[in-house]
Amino acid sequence: MTKIYIVPFICAAIASSCQKTQISNVKIVGGHPTTEHHPWFVQLLSEETSAEGFCGGTLIAPQIVVTAAHCIDPIKVKDLHVAMGLADGENMHLNHPVKVRGIIVHPEFATTNTKNDIALLYLEDYSGVIFEMPVAPLPFNRDNASPESDGVLARAVGLGLLSPIGSLFDGVIREVDLPLIATAQCAEKYDGVDATQICAGQWEAGGIDTCAGDSGGPLVSQSPSGEWKLVGLTSYGASCAQKGAPGVYTRLSAYGAWIDQSIEQLVRPRADEATAENVSLLLKTHCVSEFGFIALSTRDGELKQRETVYSVNIRGIRLEESSAIPSGTVVGHCEVTDHGKTIQAKLIRSGGSPELTGVRITIVATVDSTTYVSELQPLTYVQDTLSCDTVDLGPVDLVDQRTFTTVFIDNKAYNIGEATADPLPAEPLSGCSVGDASIEVFHELQIDQSRPLAARIRHRSLGLITVKLLEQRPKVEAVPSLSWGHSNRGKFKLDNQSSIDIFTWKLECSTPFSLELANGQTLTSVPSGQGTWTGVYVDSSIFSEGTIKARSALELTVNSLSRENLPAKYCKVNTSLWFETTP
Repeated sequence: MTKIYIVPFICAAIASSCQKTQISNVKIVGGHPTTEHHPWFVQLLSEETSAEGFCGGTLIAPQIVVTAAHCIDPIKVKDLHVAMGLADGENMHLNHPVKVRGIIVHPEFATTNTKNDIALLYLEDYSGVIFEMPVAPLPFNRDNASPESDGVLARAVGLGLLSPIGSLFDGVIREVDLPLIATAQCAEKYDGVDATQICAGQWEAGGIDTCAGDSGGPLVSQSPSGEWKLVGLTSYGASCAQKGAPGVYTRLSAYGAWIDQSIEQLVRPRADEATAENVSLLLKTHCVSEFGFIALSTRDGELKQRETVYSVNIRGIRLEESSAIPSGTVVGHCEVTDHGKTIQAKLIRSGGSPELTGVRITIVATVDSTTYVSELQPLTYVQDTLSCDTVDLGPVDLVDQRTFTTVFIDNKAYNIGEATADPLPAEPLSGCSVGDASIEVFHELQIDQSRPLAARIRHRSLGLITVKLLEQRPKVEAVPSLSWGHSNRGKFKLDNQSSIDIFTWKLECSTPFSLELANGQTLTSVPSGQGTWTGVYVDSSIFSEGTIKARSALELTVNSLSRENLPAKYCKVNTSLWFETTP
């Protein structure tokens, strides 16, 4: 379940689309396709034409969706849509995605400890839209005592990944029943878990969980009378479905007052009662996706090796009626129609260098003939991306989100741990630099030998810092192979070299085949809908023999079913682990 992400103030966010390492992105593992329609389940899309979503959500009132704060990415909110009334997760963009009109992120959301991971989305009017399936809100639980007690079953719904390795996604809305876990026990795994969160999963066995892509989606519970309520939002976890590592969910009953207040803030302002306060509130909630985080960026080099992105934080803006409109370049605009009146707003850039230093932004809003002007607003630093190649380590990418939160070394993602005191060893293992930013990477820390990598980073806004590099997600390495013998029978082997158990996986080959499980059962491949590929799903919740334990291998017999009596030359596991078979 990977989830955690980013972000911040009213729509501040620095996200990564979804993570679950202790923060991670999540999809349903060990569950099953939904047996009934969930009219309140929605999926977030980065734009109207997106072919797939990146987070889930729940409709809790007409035009109001609740999701995880870490799903609100400042880049994606500019054209954020919601897919509703889904029969399945395929071709969501063809099912009349609804535009997100306003956004409020909990002001105390903190990516460092994943608290207050909740946000509300205000949708455009969809009363005239005909969806594939019916759409209706789901009430959320306001009772702190029930039904969120240890051992009670709750149900998670999502469209995330099916496995922590590869990119196993089938486009099917899935659900899984999860036993709730006492907060005190959950805190043994995740420091800081408290009464604002819910933990759910199988502590002893693992095997069922949400996973990457399920973030922000619903955790629901049924009362004795049969009524379903929303009790949680998928937030974060360590990998997917591992024993002793349950999923963590935002507890809705802890946020009832905030939800009520935020909904009122989203829907109550009236442009026909135009005041500086009303206009300001309308802009802060309804113009976030238009210009609240407009990407003003600078680039170094033709290859865009360095890109710094800034935005304008309109959370705290105050407008005053004024007849004087400042001069400058218009860098963004937003139009809000409310109660029959239209507010036209512009972001005007005043001065500053091409590198965007010293730049100030003024917000000018007009209702009828009345103009409201803000004080000069500074640009808000969003992200600095530095890309360069090293001789020993390959490509290195620094993704700096207010602080360097992620480092990619040879396409492996690392989080930044606690800073350590300089100096590190005098000679780094490798390093690179662009402009005034640089990174030097070392084999190990002098102070803490338990971590394999450390880095010294120089950056114009951070100065010189020395940090630990912690792997962002569990190291997952699965090495598949398939060797053919006589009569087109072969041996398929999946060597799990990671420290996590793999409960769900899919073998696909370029020609039809059958797979023999250890209990003698035979599974025949079916077309995968991708050219000539044909595949078999192995889900341990159905076939217990299919579980591949950490640091172990599974070997099964494969039979070629090709009409030409030729075995497959190419196969893949979980769509992204490609390999060539051997004769």
